[in-house]
Amino acid sequence: MAFMAERAHSKQTVVVKGASHVVMVSNPKVVASLIEKAAQ
Repeated sequence: MAFMAERAHSKQTVVVKGASHVVMVSNPKVVASLIEKAAQ
């Protein structure tokens, strides 16, 4: 995933330790917070 983020010129990459493959289900508060930050 780090390679893909670099190739896409990601502005920010966040690693959520202990997250499952479906991070929005296993850590919804973290994902919602990142979406809110990006929308500002």
